[in-house]
Amino acid sequence: MRAVDIHLRESRLFPGEKLEGMVSIRTDRPFECNRVILKVRGKEHTEHGSGDTRVTDDKVIIGKVFRINEGRMFPEGATMIPFAIPLPKNLPPSYQGYYGHIEYSAEAVVEVTWAIDPKCKKLFKVLQNRPPFLEDKNQLEPSTIKQDELQVQLEENIFRLETGLRVRFKVEQRNNVRGVRFEIVKREVANCGRRTLERERPLERKFHEVHWDDFDRWLEIEIGNNWRYHLPFVSNLFKVTYHLKVTLDVGWNFDPSIKCPLKFSDSAPKRDLLDEIAIDLGFDEW
Repeated sequence: MRAVDIHLRESRLFPGEKLEGMVSIRTDRPFECNRVILKVRGKEHTEHGSGDTRVTDDKVIIGKVFRINEGRMFPEGATMIPFAIPLPKNLPPSYQGYYGHIEYSAEAVVEVTWAIDPKCKKLFKVLQNRPPFLEDKNQLEPSTIKQDELQVQLEENIFRLETGLRVRFKVEQRNNVRGVRFEIVKREVANCGRRTLERERPLERKFHEVHWDDFDRWLEIEIGNNWRYHLPFVSNLFKVTYHLKVTLDVGWNFDPSIKCPLKFSDSAPKRDLLDEIAIDLGFDEW
């Protein structure tokens, strides 16, 4: 009996971090191996259609082989072999989309002569780094977009991870207005062969019921607090972006809507907030 297993120290990693762990080799009798290798792979996969019309596309993100142990005799029992592999800094995140996925794996192989190589494969996830902090440009007027009787106003189109998006809107007087729908929509663009595939899906929704005294005045709503989804990213086969869609819900009529692309930002650094307080208090140094 020869069994191989991989014990990862962390199965969720950021680009540039080390993939660390142990390869365990168990045997009920001594055997000699040529070497022990660890294959680290990352692959993008897209597909569409089915049956005879099914088309797939694959791109290799990373495909490296590391020799973690030279040829030796493994004694009866268990032997542990440590490894630490630095990941590239520019990896796209692990992803499961409508048209495919991005997947990362580590596979340990014990190479032997005149026998099947014992092996083990484990998946791990690559996470996304937080986006940079984007400062508000207070000197600029908020952008206002109008579509029929609906107006939407955003400040810089900035979506902050903890606080989400603050939206101001105004509805002009008209008949049969039931409310205003707010949606944060994910847009996935995938390349598959010679085709470009697109799909949109709302991830966050809110509805504001419009009353008679809401017409012709600016109202405000917040959406997307404590974001728990993917951030925008671009890879060889995928492009993921987000936009805000605001729709005027009108009974028995066409619903006018407005779309606004979103820029993602981290929350303000704590140091920056303290500096602002110090400046407000008139201190030269903090």
